[in-house]
Amino acid sequence: EWEISFGLRVDASRAHSLATDLLRQLPGNLTAEFNRALSSLVGLSESERAAQLGDFLEKHGHRSPSLDIAEPTWRERPDLLLKLASGSVKGGESLSPADGRNRRALQQRIVSSCRLPAVLRTVWIAVFRATLRLGEEFALLRENQRHYWHLVLEQKRRAALKIGAILQERGVLESPELVFELNRRELEKVATGFSLLRGLNGRLRERQRARLELAGQPVGLLWDETQAERQTASADGTKDSFRGLGVSPGRAKGRVVRVTGPELPSVPNGSVLVLGGLDPGWTPLLGRVAALVTEVGGALSHGAILAREFGVPAVAGVSGARQVFRDGDLVEVDGTVGIVRVLEREGG
Repeated sequence: EWEISFGLRVDASRAHSLATDLLRQLPGNLTAEFNRALSSLVGLSESERAAQLGDFLEKHGHRSPSLDIAEPTWRERPDLLLKLASGSVKGGESLSPADGRNRRALQQRIVSSCRLPAVLRTVWIAVFRATLRLGEEFALLRENQRHYWHLVLEQKRRAALKIGAILQERGVLESPELVFELNRRELEKVATGFSLLRGLNGRLRERQRARLELAGQPVGLLWDETQAERQTASADGTKDSFRGLGVSPGRAKGRVVRVTGPELPSVPNGSVLVLGGLDPGWTPLLGRVAALVTEVGGALSHGAILAREFGVPAVAGVSGARQVFRDGDLVEVDGTVGIVRVLEREGG
């Protein structure tokens, strides 16, 4: 239980669940609009989907699964987008904005969950409603910024690729995409014609290879063999129990699927997705997974916000998760207390 001032006591798990129900259906949530629009494409015939895909990409195509402009947008990779949408997407309906009556009922459930002396009840309810209005406003701001952020990043990507295409025409680069591997000083040199670096394309291909390899490495400053042992401390003290931060309540079991690079692996329904961190670009995945585990993030990270919106249990901050878990491991994720337990090792 949480104990707040004036002797107010609230069951943490119940309060977390109620707050999630209240915030997950906020009207004006652009990520929820993205998912509802994507859900509308599921189940259509190929011709019907092709007819609607243009409208979808016009509004949402600037988004990307990454904040790195080296990664293509959905507009450039509709095949990948449709791959994400090909499974069952359960989030579209659940993310529909709640009407006023349902929201008032949820608010009343939260108020009723708190045991308060009568003399404080009226004051507390007024404070709660004022705080809730602020919470709703900033919860949307926290999430919707990514929609507009990606609008800017798409323009930066287009400009960079245009420069890369010009440099390819001049015989400087082997392909426009290699422009993303240049640092600013190098780009200025090759773009102005002052210098053509010896072995430039070979060096850039090596950087590209290294960047893609790093995308699959554990997130953090240091990883060593003892870090996995330090990460095992939990309430039950077992070796196969890993503690993180519970950021979306609930408990679920499933087989691990790790995301170790920019390309999306096959994600069967009911999987437990394990990755470095979740960007809103991967929203469609949450329509099919049972739970989510990330190496970084907290209660206000985008992965946590999205997991709560979809009602998917999630644990964040499990350092080196993509190393300590293997594809196919059967795990249980408890997003209320922040523990991931390995129930069965793949092949073991």
